[in-house]
Amino acid sequence: MSLPGELDAEALARIQMQLAESVEKERRRRQEYGYVRPIIATTFKGYRLVAVGSTLHWSETWKTVPDFLDDYIKTKLGPDWGTSEIQKPLAERHPILQWYNSLCRFQKAHSSSKSADGLYSGIRDGPTAAYFQLAYDLYVVADNLKLQERIVARLKHPRLFQGARYELTVATHCIRAGFDIEHEDEEDKSTKHPEFIATHKETGQAIAVEAKSRHRPGVLGYPGEKQDNPKTGVTRLLRLARAKAEATQLPYVVFVDLNLPPSEGADIRELGWFQELLREIMDHAEEGPDPCNMLMFTNQPQHYGAEMAPNPRTDRVSMVSPNPKIPIEHPEALEALREAARQYGRIPNWFEE
Repeated sequence: MSLPGELDAEALARIQMQLAESVEKERRRRQEYGYVRPIIATTFKGYRLVAVGSTLHWSETWKTVPDFLDDYIKTKLGPDWGTSEIQKPLAERHPILQWYNSLCRFQKAHSSSKSADGLYSGIRDGPTAAYFQLAYDLYVVADNLKLQERIVARLKHPRLFQGARYELTVATHCIRAGFDIEHEDEEDKSTKHPEFIATHKETGQAIAVEAKSRHRPGVLGYPGEKQDNPKTGVTRLLRLARAKAEATQLPYVVFVDLNLPPSEGADIRELGWFQELLREIMDHAEEGPDPCNMLMFTNQPQHYGAEMAPNPRTDRVSMVSPNPKIPIEHPEALEALREAARQYGRIPNWFEE
């Protein structure tokens, strides 16, 4: 009996090897970037074409993924909005345009590193990393779900920007972890509800997800003077988040962005804010079953970083309740969220044809 399509043993072995290489390549990609879709891109008649969801973008100048992301964020936020912000004094601009100003200075400072293929290289500083992370998060949500115009409008609003940015971050955490997301109806004011419902595709586990970000004076466009040694101060945020648990009968996961300056120290348990956070949680612990199945605290301080200085590290710590009000059937879904949080900050540099 002949092999299908008259393949000989050598050809079949070659195909099997190629399939194995493809599987291994995808395994490595997921290990690095999670379950986000690979960037779909190709070149055609001198143009780089990139698919975002069902929309096709193209340019003659994109050589790297950051090239594309720099244009993509401008397209999503609107060139007219960006132009109007640039007309303002730097200190009065929206944080995104302040980061963009730092990016331009960063590019100018590294212009001497141009290689033979016309590319520049340099280790991103904090503002540059913050700018590209936001651009990448916008792309990931639009490519894997449907980017809601509501969140884009909130990103452009100075007082709403911080919350919208963190909601976008948490959505990308869930996508990286292999969840489908269904946003709640923000127009429904009749009841409190979490940000969205996320369903783990591998196990079918559904969870309710809430995102909270700590505002601090003088940071991310919030009015006031910066504090030298800010406290964690998350009691109020946790109280507000726990109140929303009443609106769902699903396991409940709360993400909290501490928005603190960068920390030094190899062991997170030795950091001052971690010890302070534990004391704050213990002092305000509620009796009875915990409405939260997991608390995920993150500190993503790129925006505190100085120009031309190394990008500050991101910290995160998760706490799983031993006595949740609604037990979770598939705890591996929570572990997937932990792994996704560890992958935060990884952005591809190169297109894969």
